Amino acid sequence: MDKDRLVHSPNLPARTEVEISWKPPPPEWVTLNSDGSVLQESGHAAAGGLIRDHTGSCSAAFAINLGICSVTRAELRGAVEGLQLAWDMGHRRVRVELDSRCAV
Repeated sequence: MDKDRLVHSPNLPARTEVEISWKPPPPEWVTLNSDGSVLQESGHAAAGGLIRDHTGSCSAAFAINLGICSVTRAELRGAVEGLQLAWDMGHRRVRVELDSRCAV
């Protein structure tokens, strides 16, 4: 969409664009990228994520059904499940990346 045609309502906060990209962890570390979500209509939640090394190679992925819960709980459960998976795989240096400010 052309930025010149964006209309801002005085009742809504201004939107800010932030460029996001994955950055590899240092050697000997892995990164856990995790996310949780909740269907608004039913409240059913799920979480999932990836574990990647410093080359960007995915060494594991996971997805779990959480039943009914809040989005913050789904985000946190995803992080916990991912950390448990990383630990079970022998990783002791894990960088965790979440997109929920509240969960962080």
